[in-house]
Amino acid sequence: MEVVVGYAEAGQIDSKLRYTPPPPAPSFKQGLIYHFVLAPTHWTMLMSDGKVVTGKEERTGPPDWFITGSQGMPWTTVNTAIRYVLEMRQKTTDPLIKKNADQTLAKLMKLH
Repeated sequence: MEVVVGYAEAGQIDSKLRYTPPPPAPSFKQGLIYHFVLAPTHWTMLMSDGKVVTGKEERTGPPDWFITGSQGMPWTTVNTAIRYVLEMRQKTTDPLIKKNADQTLAKLMKLH
């Protein structure tokens, strides 16, 4: 089975919280193809603390769908990117990164 997820690229944010707009593309919307495989699940019995394995063997569970292959670069929504930049801006003491964050937030808010 495969699923196509459509999206419009909004750009990238680097480790210094600088925003880079997307390169020009022949179309506005792009897509990712996810390939799925139906495979058995496995259950492992844990102690009551939820951390230690009981030592009993792993049990086969009912089949479930799993994504196969690599999906490339990680991506997120504009809302989540805004939240990330806000959190990282609050954590840093570097004035340059704070400035980059402010500029990035202004650009992301226009995309919101």
